[in-house]
Amino acid sequence: MSEPEPGRGSVAEGTQRGGALLAALRAARTSRLSVEIAAARGEPSARCALSLLPDTLFVIHGCAEWNGYDQPVAASLRRLSYLPGLLSYSCDVDRDLGLAAALEVMNVPTLIAFHQGREVGRMIGGGDVEAWVLVKRAEVLSGADSAPSQSAG
Repeated sequence: MSEPEPGRGSVAEGTQRGGALLAALRAARTSRLSVEIAAARGEPSARCALSLLPDTLFVIHGCAEWNGYDQPVAASLRRLSYLPGLLSYSCDVDRDLGLAAALEVMNVPTLIAFHQGREVGRMIGGGDVEAWVLVKRAEVLSGADSAPSQSAG
């Protein structure tokens, strides 16, 4: 196995870091799962996740096995998985009811973008997933992620 390029972690590192942020999101259990609030309250998992992922956009894909449109959305996220500073996680709303409720996923597919524990965007329904994720990632990297945006397809 070859070494990862400079600035890019291995898939295992990305998965581990994504898992740390997901654990922090689950631990926060606030209305928008604000990891920053959890970190301010002294929750170690939230502080750990924030320190590991300062320049990372974390996208949660709220999906359901029975929904045919979720497969193309997942494929789009897989195509983008090579990008540094981008992690994604699929949350099957039928299997992970607690996380889906905490994320307030009412429709599938739903994409929710987080940066440093704060929701910076939500896309509900269809649309150009790849363009939306790339725009959100560019906003995070440029520091222009101050206001959450929502779009519906």
